[in-house]
Amino acid sequence: MALQTLTNSFVPLQVSWCRRAIVPSSYKSDSPSTVCSLSCTSSAASSAFLPVSCSGLKGVLLSLAATSAIVLSAPSDVTIASAATIKMGADEGTLVFVPASISIPAGEKVTFLNNKGFPHNVIFEKDGVPETVPAETISHEDYMNEQGEQFVVTLKEKGTYRYFCEPHRTAGMYGEIIVT
Repeated sequence: MALQTLTNSFVPLQVSWCRRAIVPSSYKSDSPSTVCSLSCTSSAASSAFLPVSCSGLKGVLLSLAATSAIVLSAPSDVTIASAATIKMGADEGTLVFVPASISIPAGEKVTFLNNKGFPHNVIFEKDGVPETVPAETISHEDYMNEQGEQFVVTLKEKGTYRYFCEPHRTAGMYGEIIVT
């Protein structure tokens, strides 16, 4: 079935509200993010609740397909939540993981992105992961020294995974991933 869109391909949106929140794991978000209620101005649909990082919602358009799928077309300053990404080092240079805590479904990939204040690494605590998971097999002990370097890990077992950055642990650079 071919996709058909309504009202000249796009339906303009209005932002009803935005708030900072940790979104449910089913959204596969890089929590915490900003959750917005995006209300259609057309009678084609009433509203959509989507996790997005709202740095500016000007020009966000919603395209409704005949299959009832919702396709969001957005300018580059609006990011739709996707697989979990954890920044190593805050944008302003603070030695923290951003976000410090996330919740994801089992089997989800988590990307650790070297952002600021490197070198960084990701060490999962031996007593901070499910009993059946050897912490050393999911840790990344090598230092990442370049901005933009990434480490990706897939967490398959449900439970809490606590981790830290070895060179910056005493500065408070630690976090947790809750796998549901």
